[in-house]
Amino acid sequence: MTNSALNYMGTLSNPAIAPSRRSRHGWPVFSAALFVGYLTIPHFIFVYFGQSSLAAGLLVYAFGLLLYTFKKRLVLTPLQLCILSIAGVSIGVHHEGELSRQLLSILVMGVIFVATNCYFRDLESRQDQRLRQIVKLAFFVLCLIGVVGKVIAFRPGNYALRSSVFPFSEPSHYALVFAPIACAYMLQFPKHKQAGVAAVVLLMGLIYPNVTLIAASVLLLMISLRVWAAIVLLVFTCAVVAVIGSGALEKLPQYEYFFDRLGRSDESRNLTYLVYTQGWQQAAIALKETNGIGVGFQRFGQESAGSAAVRIEEYFGQEYNRKDGSNLGSKIIGEFGLLGIVICISMILYAGYSLFILRRYEGVRRVRYFDLVCMSVSGMFLIEVVFRGMSYFSPMLFLYCYAISRAMSSMTHRTRSTPPQPNSLVEGSMVQQID
Repeated sequence: MTNSALNYMGTLSNPAIAPSRRSRHGWPVFSAALFVGYLTIPHFIFVYFGQSSLAAGLLVYAFGLLLYTFKKRLVLTPLQLCILSIAGVSIGVHHEGELSRQLLSILVMGVIFVATNCYFRDLESRQDQRLRQIVKLAFFVLCLIGVVGKVIAFRPGNYALRSSVFPFSEPSHYALVFAPIACAYMLQFPKHKQAGVAAVVLLMGLIYPNVTLIAASVLLLMISLRVWAAIVLLVFTCAVVAVIGSGALEKLPQYEYFFDRLGRSDESRNLTYLVYTQGWQQAAIALKETNGIGVGFQRFGQESAGSAAVRIEEYFGQEYNRKDGSNLGSKIIGEFGLLGIVICISMILYAGYSLFILRRYEGVRRVRYFDLVCMSVSGMFLIEVVFRGMSYFSPMLFLYCYAISRAMSSMTHRTRSTPPQPNSLVEGSMVQQID
């Protein structure tokens, strides 16, 4: 099974786009700024202009990327076409609903898919050294955003109404962007130094405090630590959750935050806990009421309200996150039914597979760094599927779809190619380094 994983990594070392041979001096500041902008500007537009989702911000930035890459061929991958087709069929099956909103969502997703493909094909063409510098700069910029967001209360416009980390609307949204970048940056170091990057994410999670950041740090530590250390970490995490639930840490300032989310009973009035519970309850209700078909694309929230939704409206006087769920998994299952369950299981399995391969990676130079960036996005996307998500219009979702499309293309290319030579990556340095 190990060889199978290594073979997969080997297929990614032969991308359809050959890396550029151009060599430039200095740091790629503009490229890094463009990359950070892709991750942050949609969040700024979402909050500052009071949008209902990140769709408007992503669309605006997508047009900017299309201008930047205007010489690139505009394409949709087979996977992206499949996603848009499933959404379209779902609209046809369910005649009721906001048809204009549904069709507009498909159109906007298509534009963002095309722009993302153009931009990341451009990134893929760059030399490894340049891409490493871009990721490094992005990591430090996001670290600075995290520190400044905690130290300085910068609340322009609608940010004053939120517990935000400028330009993100909340710490959890910051965590979803920070986690895959931290993972990709961590892989620039030897195995014995990788835990330092994970410790930075963990420290951020404790200082804020934020469960999503801590979940990300646990995954990073699972990648970076040896087997015995990873087992100890898992046991330690379970013990911490148990202690928080027992009330033994009541004197810590972070205790109330974690107790609200991890140790409360069904009588909890914590909004985060209730919204998370609501998401999965509504998905189960949607499955039951539609006989496993789902309520349809962009119709989540049309099903009957569950107990968590009723309590949210009772305690806070209005609905929260009924239309997007607390994570991507609950929304997909609620809208696409049994097919959504299959999709979510596939995403979780592939995320676990990506984390497994990254854990086995030992710094082989012949593996392209862009492959590691894609697998970092795929592995850390587990958090967005299961724990905390931003619905369909999330920068990481579109990056994830690009990464999956690229992996599928590489696997197809491998099945059509001749068997690898004895001095290939798989039979050579990769196996020697890892096995």
